[in-house]
Amino acid sequence: MKIDFKLIKLVDINGVVIEGSEIHKIIANIVYERAANLDLVDIAMRMNRGEVVDLGVAEVKEVRGLVANNKDRLSAFARKAVCDFLDSVGKAGTEKERLTAKVTKEESQSSQRGK
Repeated sequence: MKIDFKLIKLVDINGVVIEGSEIHKIIANIVYERAANLDLVDIAMRMNRGEVVDLGVAEVKEVRGLVANNKDRLSAFARKAVCDFLDSVGKAGTEKERLTAKVTKEESQSSQRGK
């Protein structure tokens, strides 16, 4: 699924959006330094440049875990914002994959009936 980490909004305790946080760069550095999956190193470099990246479900889970457990670099509200963002993206991706699989199955059944 395509993910733009620049879309993550940090909101302070008063509900005010924190402008210019560049949270995507902090996430990129965490992933760059701590990822077990070596493919994420190149992805982290692209994230740091502000590019939209393509991640699979397992990669999203790994990034989420790295962020959720990194108390040194991110405060609790920032970790929560990132995790909520990734959870929402993951749900959207899962729903899209489910619908795509359903359409593909229906098309397959339809073409078999036509034979």
